[in-house]
Amino acid sequence: MTAPRDQAVINGHETATTARTIDNYIGGKWAASAATQFGEVRNPATDELLARVPLGGAADVDRAVQAALDAFPRGARRRRCTA
Repeated sequence: MTAPRDQAVINGHETATTARTIDNYIGGKWAASAATQFGEVRNPATDELLARVPLGGAADVDRAVQAALDAFPRGARRRRCTA
C-alpha cells in the first residue's frame, strides 16, 4: 500500500500537511482520546487531508461503553424485543 503522502503526489495533488484533530464524542460531549496514534480522513476525490482522528484503544472503548450503559435506566438494557 502506498503511503497517503506518496499517493497524493502520484495522484498529482499537493495536499495540506495540517488538519484539525477530532476528539471522540462520548456521553454527549467531546472528549480527548488516550490514543497516541491517529488516522487520516481524506477527501477521496482530491486526496485533501481533512482531519486526523484518534485510533482509540481499550480505555476509549471502555469510556464509550460506560457512557452508553449510563444512558439507559437500570434494567432497560436487559429487555428483549418480542416482536
